[in-house]
Amino acid sequence: MRTRRSTHPLAESYGQVEAARPLSYRAVLTANVAAREAAMTACEVAIQTYGGSGFTWEQPLHHWYRRAWWLATFDGTIADARAELAGLLLDG
Repeated sequence: MRTRRSTHPLAESYGQVEAARPLSYRAVLTANVAAREAAMTACEVAIQTYGGSGFTWEQPLHHWYRRAWWLATFDGTIADARAELAGLLLDG
């Protein structure tokens, strides 16, 4: 028995690429949210571990915390990014 092959393999390839596009966008958004949350959490835990000295300008941790805070608030808050991701996932 012969398997049926499409007469337009390029059209099938195009369809696969177009189907993969929104999945890759969702993956990037998910990684973005996870990275922003991880950066903030790591810095906050490190500051607690240092006993609060991470807030002094002499500590490199102070600069890392400010950068993590900037990343967490850039282009909206983490909560906004989570809400956008939830909307994308639930809308299908």
